[in-house]
Amino acid sequence: LQIAVVVRATDTAGANFDKLFAVVDDPVSPSGITVSTTTYSAPTPSANTPVATLTAVDGNISDMFTFSIVGGTSAALFDVQGNQLVLRSVGQTGNGLQVVVQVTDNTGRSAVQTLTFNEANVPPTAFALSPQLYTPPGVVGAIVGVQL
Repeated sequence: LQIAVVVRATDTAGANFDKLFAVVDDPVSPSGITVSTTTYSAPTPSANTPVATLTAVDGNISDMFTFSIVGGTSAALFDVQGNQLVLRSVGQTGNGLQVVVQVTDNTGRSAVQTLTFNEANVPPTAFALSPQLYTPPGVVGAIVGVQL
């Protein structure tokens, strides 16, 4: 996009000098995607529950953006609605859910980014104690090991 701009200088006697400048909009590609969060609460209350808000990183603040899923090991679990990344169905759980999202600006330039999401407040599923040996007699309430 090129815009013509005329700049006029006027001296104290009222004489004018006009100079024509061509201003060129130099569009840049998006450089990435930021997300509002990388954790989600599960089980989700309903299908299509938003997980995160997607924001394009781009030097052209007036560009408009579209987001799409282009891959990832958990791509089938997610969908994009506007700038919201949503879980497709109820009860999706787990850590390390990975989705590859592409952002495209209104000039057709794009960037791709891998996003990883973890379930918030996941209870432990296993633990180990150290030391594993306890010798009685002990004091009530004494620490007998530490969770690793």
